[in-house]
Amino acid sequence: MDQKALSRFENSYIPEPNSGCWIWIAVCSHFGHGEFILKKKYAAHRFSWILHKGEIPKGLCVLHACDVPSCVNPQHLFLGTRGDNNTDRAKKGRSYLSKLTHCHRGHPLSGENLMPHKPTKRRPVTRRCKECWKIRKYG
Repeated sequence: MDQKALSRFENSYIPEPNSGCWIWIAVCSHFGHGEFILKKKYAAHRFSWILHKGEIPKGLCVLHACDVPSCVNPQHLFLGTRGDNNTDRAKKGRSYLSKLTHCHRGHPLSGENLMPHKPTKRRPVTRRCKECWKIRKYG
């Protein structure tokens, strides 16, 4: 990589002294992830991984241990699958579904109305409404 591109990357973030995050201050996606262009568009945290730790194996994602989408500090990044990313997001209460208090029919998604089920690769953590399940099963 040429020195100009490296310098441009390093001038696009600022270190945050309290958390240790390197906050991306250049262009960001609507999800808050930095964007860096070098012949093609990269998510800045993915580019940081490549720059500091090497290639990203096919099928793996670069995840944030710090939960700051704009962080590009390679010490805050780790590799995982999409399932790992979904599970991490759900455990930390950042997924859309984890914030729902009621199902689409208005039943509470808590207490006795929650139904356990086996997680899958595509849906590692989900809450299921027992009342809706009864309606689907028995009509």
